[in-house]
Amino acid sequence: MICPKCGDKYEDDMPRCLWCDAPNPNYGEGTQPSFPKKVSVIKRNIGEIESDSEVFHDGAVFKLGRTKHVLNTIAMIFWLGFGLFYGTAWPFGFFDNMPTLLCVIFLGTAVMALYAAFIFSKKVLKVTWFKDKFVLCTRYGEKEVRFDELVDNCADVDRFNRLFFVFKKNGKKFQVSDDDYPNVVQELCKISDKLAEKDVVQNYDGTEYVIYKPLVYIGEKSRIAISLVGTVFIALFFPLENALLVTCYVIFLFCCFCIVFEGVKAVREIMWYSDKFVLCTYFGEKTFLFEQTAPRKIKYDKNGNCRFTFKKGWLPFIVDERFFPEVVEKLKERYEKK
Repeated sequence: MICPKCGDKYEDDMPRCLWCDAPNPNYGEGTQPSFPKKVSVIKRNIGEIESDSEVFHDGAVFKLGRTKHVLNTIAMIFWLGFGLFYGTAWPFGFFDNMPTLLCVIFLGTAVMALYAAFIFSKKVLKVTWFKDKFVLCTRYGEKEVRFDELVDNCADVDRFNRLFFVFKKNGKKFQVSDDDYPNVVQELCKISDKLAEKDVVQNYDGTEYVIYKPLVYIGEKSRIAISLVGTVFIALFFPLENALLVTCYVIFLFCCFCIVFEGVKAVREIMWYSDKFVLCTYFGEKTFLFEQTAPRKIKYDKNGNCRFTFKKGWLPFIVDERFFPEVVEKLKERYEKK
């Protein structure tokens, strides 16, 4: 570039002349604005969210099933008695004639039993629902949770694929599981999803889409890492000398593969356009046009949660209502009413 002011030469991509600091008249020409770019954010407050269910009226009460309540109480009393028996046996000479290692094992077992009793004692016995909050009734008193606090509390999935919310009150954590309270957890998922901020993004061609992120990321790295480490550990330290051990190892490998594969093909986020939606996975972005796409399967679980299965190539991808409540509602409107 030749400076029009001083006549000296400098690089074309520099905004100003090195010698006289005059602006480069050609700087920025031909450059395209960066895309995609965020143009707005969808943000709702609890006052804008209304439940369409008649079950969740002001003052509605949801109780733990009688059988589960009784079993939980029995388990708590059993582990508490077991822990107290071995924990308090030391002053009475119960361990005097035992080897030191066995004494340590018994004391460790007592501590674990007391901890198990503490875990069982934190079971939520009843949930009372209000317009702007809900109350967890536990053996430690009532714990009030406002819906605005849902963003600060995390949802997760256990090894049996049960969804639960964790609420921390007064230093203790309490779980509300869809195995105990399916309707409550389903409604909490919907409210949490609506309260979460969603980015509206614009492409270079002017089209806009909304980004939906899951409430829970299934198949996290920890589960995948444990499966891989377990596979290597067994291969290195357990001799596979006979057919039975080899068979067991192959079965274990298959289970680990299923865990890893389920996590890898999980939907990480969804981009929702006016004429299509895009599933973002580790296998890349999978685009589905509304007019050319039909779900391969629509299935409801025992708690009434809907799962849409879409297939791209040889891989099926699942959009679960527990993780993408608002997206599934849109899919129901489009595909179930046809």
